[in-house]
Amino acid sequence: MAKAYRPDNAGLSRVARSSQMQAVCLDIAKQIASSANESGRSTYEAAAEKVRTGWKNEARAGAVVREKTHHVKDSLDRRLIEVTNLMARRK
Repeated sequence: MAKAYRPDNAGLSRVARSSQMQAVCLDIAKQIASSANESGRSTYEAAAEKVRTGWKNEARAGAVVREKTHHVKDSLDRRLIEVTNLMARRK
């Protein structure tokens, strides 16, 4: 490690709060929601949201994926997949 290295905490914080980071987080969340919408019957949506993180617990750019409308078949399918995976590990 270089001896001259000094962390730029203020710079990292600015990056984490920037509109560009918010756009990247939202784009990723939209991709996740799109994949989820294609794989089941429930519908999902992505939304920009500030998250609290860091040693100062400051608001930073983030995003969430929410289940907009729930379909019970998706829950049952998830449960069956979990049980199948558990059974496969027991062999």
